[in-house]
Amino acid sequence: ASATDENVALRTYLYLITAFLPLFYIGKYLYSSDKDINMVNMVICICAGLVALIGLTELYFGRNILYENFIFNPYYERYVKFNRRPIGTQFHPVVLGSYLLGCLPFSFGLFGKKPLCLKSLGILTSLLCAIVIILTPCRGVLLGFVALLLFYLWKRKKKRFFIVFLFCLILLITICSFPKDSNPYRFESGRIILGSDDGILSEYRLHRINMTLKASICRINMTLKILKDYPFFGIGLNHFRIRFNEYYDKATEGPEIYDFQIPDNMYLTFLAETGIVGTLAFLIFIFSLLKRGLRQLSELKDENKKYSLLILISALIGFLVNIGAYDLFYWNNPYVLFCLVCGFIQGFLEKSIVVKA
Repeated sequence: ASATDENVALRTYLYLITAFLPLFYIGKYLYSSDKDINMVNMVICICAGLVALIGLTELYFGRNILYENFIFNPYYERYVKFNRRPIGTQFHPVVLGSYLLGCLPFSFGLFGKKPLCLKSLGILTSLLCAIVIILTPCRGVLLGFVALLLFYLWKRKKKRFFIVFLFCLILLITICSFPKDSNPYRFESGRIILGSDDGILSEYRLHRINMTLKASICRINMTLKILKDYPFFGIGLNHFRIRFNEYYDKATEGPEIYDFQIPDNMYLTFLAETGIVGTLAFLIFIFSLLKRGLRQLSELKDENKKYSLLILISALIGFLVNIGAYDLFYWNNPYVLFCLVCGFIQGFLEKSIVVKA
């Protein structure tokens, strides 16, 4: 409705809708049959395990044949050659982290399966995914990982594991608060909350905390200005970067490079680009899916079915936390997985209603 570049807005809309609709209904169909659920879990685990292994291999050897010989990747030199962070097959560390985050709960679904090779696949995949998620290292992905595991352990009534996991998390944050110039350091307490960079209470860190906080407030203020001008339908899909300079206060914030001319938060992206109508539509869809899923989770008596639903809701919660850290829907692979997970939940819920009837 308000797009200045209608071609960009239309292309983005077609990308989002042509991916979501078929994948949602494919996911719905696959999870409407008990026979297909194990196969789906196994396929997702195998794919995730292979991607994680490629990421670890790349991290060890410091090179990725895929991007050196076949696909141009503008992030390759930065993350593989200099600042060693795994990319795997996913083009960017944060996308790799999101992809493995979405796949991780499906490995849990194989823990109690027979034969032993399936159980082993589940355990191995979950370990690989968790290790590479930590090594990426992306704070938004880590927060999604923490939310996913805490929800899963809470619903499984694993109080000891819940407490042990919290203790390990606090220990990890404490340990990673000390070494400088290392990737795990990105997970120390100050960085997780505000994105600071160096030693505890150092002048440089306080400066970085201030800069990051200012950047976050700046993006929120920009979104509010956009909403004031375009409250109902926003400025148009993929237009935050196009109209960035109109709403960015260069006088107080200083110049911003092209890569960072984004909200870095999918919720803010929705508000700015689709307005109140688009954001409410998305939230209604998600909360409806979550509400029905959680209600069904508390009502189901069959432990196997309950466990299958818990896996799906855990994956969705991980995604919903993760999208608060970057524009996930504009990256193909995690968006595809998000669409499938939503379809899986819908298919499972409709199947449960039919069984009850």
